[in-house]
Amino acid sequence: MLHRWSRHGARRGGLAFAAAFAMLAIGCGSDVAYEGEALEHHFGPEGESLAPACIEFEDEAWADLGTGCAPDAAKYGVPERSDPGADGPRTSRRRFTELAQSVPGGFAGYWLESHDRSDPEREPEVEQDLMVGLVDPSEEEEALSSLADAADDVGIDDRIASRLADADICQARWDHVELHTWYERLSGPILAIDGVSMGGISEKDNRIKFGASEDALPAVEAKLRELDVPCYLVALEVAGPFCTAVLHSKRFSVVDAQGQPADDVEVVVTHKESGEVLDTSDPESHEPGTYVLVTSNHIGPVEDGDTLVVKGEKGDASFEEEFIVRTDGCHPDAIEGPDEIVFDVD
Repeated sequence: MLHRWSRHGARRGGLAFAAAFAMLAIGCGSDVAYEGEALEHHFGPEGESLAPACIEFEDEAWADLGTGCAPDAAKYGVPERSDPGADGPRTSRRRFTELAQSVPGGFAGYWLESHDRSDPEREPEVEQDLMVGLVDPSEEEEALSSLADAADDVGIDDRIASRLADADICQARWDHVELHTWYERLSGPILAIDGVSMGGISEKDNRIKFGASEDALPAVEAKLRELDVPCYLVALEVAGPFCTAVLHSKRFSVVDAQGQPADDVEVVVTHKESGEVLDTSDPESHEPGTYVLVTSNHIGPVEDGDTLVVKGEKGDASFEEEFIVRTDGCHPDAIEGPDEIVFDVD
């Protein structure tokens, strides 16, 4: 489940998002639908679609915008697609934005979704289904083929890439560029409201989410109306207190057969539930033979009780171990796994 929450609103908001808002807030007052459509082509008056909808129109979490919203309500205010950003770590959000610019059908993201294991039509060894969101599911074949072709270039995890041919499709209202652009437009002013503690993009639910105290929700909805946000874009939930901006991390140790710290091991940490590779780059000095497993920046997509798979390589030697992460909702609290990983290197 790919919920890309920012639980450190002040640290990630502020001037950077204000600048993004100033650059991107074009067409926000227009009542002309994006690309000339109000989605009748993909969603009919009753919300019917060519594939099951990713989006729940009757969800009570949708922000109250003060206007009646129908399933074919217009999309507007989304600027033309732009470059996803300069070279750097290929995060999930950057990867999805790149794919949405090239994959046909309006790519909205992919995620793993648990299914009913009692379903006799399902393979018993498959615990989760791979889901892909498309704005236009009539382009399913071309979209899945394009995703498979792009897998190596954009760094799609092998466990995801190998299942693309059998992925299930749901119909999205927003592609990922639209979600990303709207989030950058809204995050500055919304995260600046006292009592708002989190925000992010949920590919699975095809929406932007903000979390706030119950007292702050009316102010959030008033700001969304002021910003002329379209229907079925932003959902709200009552959320706990604001997380501190202090970055916490949890590490693991690797030693050789003689019990000496093993340095310079190439380590990859993967979130088992989503298949996403975590950015665990570590510019700071640390104890020899220790490596970052998870930090506060990962909490949100990584939830309490989730599993992280660690693979390490050095020369011809390799290892693979799993850790369970415990969190307080803001920071990693503890990890459950081996005290040390013994690595038989030459």
